[in-house]
Amino acid sequence: SGQAVAMAAACVPPSVPVFAVGDRTAQKAREAGFTTVHSAHGNAQALEHLLCQHCAPALGSLLLFSGVGQGMELAASLRAQGFTVVRRVAYRADPADALPALVDHALLAGQIAAILFFSARSAQSWLKRVPSVGMGARVRGVRAVVISEAVVKTLCQAGWQGPVSVAATPDAPAMLQTLGAWSA
Repeated sequence: SGQAVAMAAACVPPSVPVFAVGDRTAQKAREAGFTTVHSAHGNAQALEHLLCQHCAPALGSLLLFSGVGQGMELAASLRAQGFTVVRRVAYRADPADALPALVDHALLAGQIAAILFFSARSAQSWLKRVPSVGMGARVRGVRAVVISEAVVKTLCQAGWQGPVSVAATPDAPAMLQTLGAWSA
């Protein structure tokens, strides 16, 4: 995660190879001074594949910086393949307690055309903060642009009724392209 780059830069030498989930995090790592940076251009599964291509368990431990409650599945999968993974929590992302009043009013007025969800966790968190039962049905009818099928599953479980568009690749540019294609 891009939020983990600062902690990584403070803890390890810039010559240590960095393997990032996506291009944006890879760019942040380069900007932080890391000299060897690889991007998986995708999600945790793509990162796992990239690590298995470039690393071997015999070469040493992998240091995984992640947020609270994140990275456990990746670490477990890599360990099952023989890697020693040292996971360190680099940041905490706490959901907002409520939606901003401006968002509440826009939702009630039907002024929101689409909602972008960048993770299943953010979708769950956002749905919990929908303020009223009456608004819940209205919100679930709005178009959703999502980063992955995992988010689609979360929305379906929550009773989403509006159209859902999945980005071609799991990154912000693809999300915006999907939104743009819909609104064109």
